[in-house]
Amino acid sequence: ISSSISTPTPTSTVMSTTTPSNMRMQSFQPEPCLGGKFLVTKLRSWRTSYERILSFHITYFTTLDPESYEITNIWNYSQIKHYTTSKTTSSSSSQNENDCLVIDVTDENGRGSTKLKFKCLPLNRDCVMSALAHRKYLFDNTTSPRRNNNAISSGHVHGHGHRQQDQNPLFGCQRQTRHNTRVHSLLLCAPHGIIELDIATRTIPIQTYFY
Repeated sequence: ISSSISTPTPTSTVMSTTTPSNMRMQSFQPEPCLGGKFLVTKLRSWRTSYERILSFHITYFTTLDPESYEITNIWNYSQIKHYTTSKTTSSSSSQNENDCLVIDVTDENGRGSTKLKFKCLPLNRDCVMSALAHRKYLFDNTTSPRRNNNAISSGHVHGHGHRQQDQNPLFGCQRQTRHNTRVHSLLLCAPHGIIELDIATRTIPIQTYFY
């Protein structure tokens, strides 16, 4: 089984003919999938677990039925309160939480929250977490105002700029090239990886090293 799912339509999401249960269709605007698709198992405490495709887009993430490719649920990144890996212990009751991640999202009415628990394919959780952290980071830094006057725009990724937030450390450094020369640059420590910035402009991302 492949850990990453290819899509029939690379530039857009295959739309469901039914309305997702947690989203009004009139407020839903289809977006390309830029963060990848991953086969997961959605774990439920009160019913049988079932497979879903977890798909990361520009402003939201979705789950899809792997057989019909219909969208079953949609959550905006602004609804995410917290996300983490699921704790694993030696007790037999927790064995099914290996390779799991938990996403805590607020309800549409803002009055409550829901914990979404997904079990990833073996050794694939890091890729899923990186994709989630990456898209959430870009969303937060393109839709939220600057938190301080020293915030640095680090250019455009997939057509969207993202800004340094004050909780993301920035370090001056030197990168050694294959010709044994040193180039001055800046490293921004983001939730999903380390972003190397051009030191001359302080705005252009050279590349991202995912954790």
